[in-house]
Amino acid sequence: MTFDEQAFKKSVGKRIEVVRTDRDKSRNELGKAVGKSRDSIQYYEEGSSEMKLSTALRMADELGITMEQLVCRAPYVVSAGER
Repeated sequence: MTFDEQAFKKSVGKRIEVVRTDRDKSRNELGKAVGKSRDSIQYYEEGSSEMKLSTALRMADELGITMEQLVCRAPYVVSAGER
């Protein structure tokens, strides 16, 4: 199995979007919390931009998930206990 970087970025981006919307945060709110613009958050969610590890850590903290949950290859499912 080969690593597909673009698919991975899109997977992480989709996970960010799913958790962000589940937490009722706008892109602007998340961006402000992690020191990035609304557009940067959109690019991360689309998988069209790669984020630094430090940004990923801040984002996971802000969303209330672990880094493992953020970058895991398995689909992210929000459980009732996390809401």
